[in-house]
Amino acid sequence: MKKFFICAALALCAAAFVLLGRSDTSSKDKNENYAAADTLSGKRVLPVYGVERSDKAVALTIDAAWGADKTPEILDILKTKGVKATFFLVGRWVREFPDQARAIVAAGHLVGSHSDSHPHFCSLSNDQIAAELKAAEDAIVTIGGQKPVYFRAPFGEYDDRVVQKLRDSGYQVIQWTIDTLDWKEDRTAGQVLEVVFRKIAPGVIILCHNNANSITEYLPALIDELLSEGYTFVTVDQLVYPGFNIDNNGIQHPQS
Repeated sequence: MKKFFICAALALCAAAFVLLGRSDTSSKDKNENYAAADTLSGKRVLPVYGVERSDKAVALTIDAAWGADKTPEILDILKTKGVKATFFLVGRWVREFPDQARAIVAAGHLVGSHSDSHPHFCSLSNDQIAAELKAAEDAIVTIGGQKPVYFRAPFGEYDDRVVQKLRDSGYQVIQWTIDTLDWKEDRTAGQVLEVVFRKIAPGVIILCHNNANSITEYLPALIDELLSEGYTFVTVDQLVYPGFNIDNNGIQHPQS
């Protein structure tokens, strides 16, 4: 099967959409109907890159795979600003930094899965994918989190088989609309803010990393500016709709 390795460049193209709608929480039972419909219609099986919204809700998402020294300050910033984020945690990271993982859960942020060992999922068998999901679930539940139902693919890599396997396992797969590229060592806070402010729109999903060099510098300014523009920060479960009603650009729409 042809692999669709879709990363930041394609994700940024999704920001220029016209957005209407309201949010709801994902449901596995409802999702299975949409998954079957996608398969029968022959459509590409895509993750969610952004959401059609009528309000100015956006989702701040933070991946955690390596390192944790900046996590306490990130949590302090989010608490001070009154913002809830979605953390996509790698199971290995949770086991290495259980206190930080517990602090994320205790602060009321949404926790999604980012796999157990951060492998290239398109290279895994279905059984290996299942093992990755189970190990990450166990790690998250062990530190007091709920079994995750949202998943972000390591490296942003997926193909139709991977996304369908994740859907069949009860997950909604979440990509991003705006990649801050904050993982680059030479990426400055100013560069991060420039791309976010240029690409921001209702319904976007912003990708950040918990141990990025400049995250504690750019995060307060990002939140303050977007709040001043009338945006509200919601978690992924509050942003997306039930099911997989996703167009060819990865934008999710309310079911008609």
